[in-house]
Amino acid sequence: MATACTANKGSDHVMEYCCSSCEEDAISQEAAYYCKLCSKFYCCQCVQFHGKLFKKHETYGRDEPDQWPVSKVTQDVLEKCREHQDEHLKFYCEDHRFMCCNSCVVFNHRQCASVISIDQSYEEEISDDLQQLQEKIENIHEQLKQLQNNQESRIITLLESYNESLQKIKNARSTIDAILNILEKDTVQKLEEVLNSLNTPLKKDIENAKCLSTYLRDLGKAIQEMTTKGKKLSFIAYKNCKVNIRKCEKYIHDYSNIKEIKISFKTNTLIENYLSQRPSLGMILHSNQVDDNKEISLLGETIYCARPNNGFPTEIRGVCVHSGFLIITDYYSMNVKLLNSDYYNVLSQCKLDFHPFGICHYNPNNYGYDQHLVAISGKGRIQCVKVDKHNLSIEQNYNFQIAHDCCGIAIHSDDMYITSGSALYHYTRQGTSVKKLYEAYIVQYCAVNRKGDKIFVTKNRSELLTLSKDGTILSIFTDRLLQSPTAVHVTEKGQVLVCGKNNIIQVDSEGKKKITALEIPSVINPLSMCSLGKCVIVGSINILELTIE
Repeated sequence: MATACTANKGSDHVMEYCCSSCEEDAISQEAAYYCKLCSKFYCCQCVQFHGKLFKKHETYGRDEPDQWPVSKVTQDVLEKCREHQDEHLKFYCEDHRFMCCNSCVVFNHRQCASVISIDQSYEEEISDDLQQLQEKIENIHEQLKQLQNNQESRIITLLESYNESLQKIKNARSTIDAILNILEKDTVQKLEEVLNSLNTPLKKDIENAKCLSTYLRDLGKAIQEMTTKGKKLSFIAYKNCKVNIRKCEKYIHDYSNIKEIKISFKTNTLIENYLSQRPSLGMILHSNQVDDNKEISLLGETIYCARPNNGFPTEIRGVCVHSGFLIITDYYSMNVKLLNSDYYNVLSQCKLDFHPFGICHYNPNNYGYDQHLVAISGKGRIQCVKVDKHNLSIEQNYNFQIAHDCCGIAIHSDDMYITSGSALYHYTRQGTSVKKLYEAYIVQYCAVNRKGDKIFVTKNRSELLTLSKDGTILSIFTDRLLQSPTAVHVTEKGQVLVCGKNNIIQVDSEGKKKITALEIPSVINPLSMCSLGKCVIVGSINILELTIE
């Protein structure tokens, strides 16, 4: 077997073929030649010694890959189990079209009907042309590479939007600081005005007191001089002193009881309280959240007549879209139908042995990449139907018996939610019961948001409930337009739509308030709803296609 080695110690680069001679000396050197007779690989230097020793041995260069054995790297890629890295693939599950190791068989395929060893399987004729398979691999590889480039571009856009948002936060802080600076300036100005209004009279009083004191002192000196200067001047001095003494006494009396004057400041606590109660300077939104609550508007509508099947009236209780095709469940005729997207003509149909109700996408982890399953709910069961190009067929390996009626169905990741008409149940994707989440008089339709943390349920005659994964009621939405609610649906962009008697109401992603309502008078009793891009499709006895924006 060809061995692989690393280029040097600590390197992540793995060489597919190592020089056998160098490897014996614990040297990692990539091989350039292979000798079939020796079953060994040689680098450019070692092949010269090999040629001298074994002149009749023919060696093959890297330009002759058909003469070389399969490399250890390639063999590991093909034979090692991706889920259980220490084990090799030894079996093939025909039920799931999946290669398995021992652990895969024990844990994941124990109940499968046909699991055979690879030794039995590889002898059979390979159905797919290898050249076509190689082209498909290259095509998918290019798509993955493009996806990777797109994701890298999204990361750059994300970081740019982060920096823009960070700058907006700093600008918001600067704006608030500027407003606070203006408030501070105005408040200080008012403080100075109050100070001036109080300080000016005090200064004036001081000046008055000084004037009275100075004049009284001068009169006191004059009286002392006038005692020997004659009666007339003495009389004038005496009378002036009496008058000014009364003025001074009155002034002292008027101003001696004035209390100390102080200025105080009382903070406007409304500002502090408002700012302290804010969780942040604003709301952080990403594009998904913006789309969640983006209001839809109706641009036009087209109605397509569904033909009765074998005399039975058409009643479309479930609709979903796959690869541009519409898949519907016809309740009375017990059919699943695949319709084209042009005029909704039937391309294929599959007969069921029960009356189908809801429908949603269902693809197990180990299912074929080129095929698709949809899960259909009915009385006491969930039946999966395979969509293979333009054909529908029953998938017997995915048929779950449920201990109650199955009406609405919604699947997200490994969680499956089923309504029975009077309750909402939580199951795993494999049909294992988890718990009953909610129970009421009428519980018919359900949908899950894109994150999988909210379940929307139509209840009774006028309510839309929003539940958490553990069944906690997060919100109850009611509206006068929401009469006899039926289908509820979450679009690709996360917008929540619920059908009323003759309208579609859009509610916010929390299920708390109405965003808008679209009238659909041409459909009196909508039973199902799905969306694709700018189209909302409503099923009843006919198919209504709404063009939205």
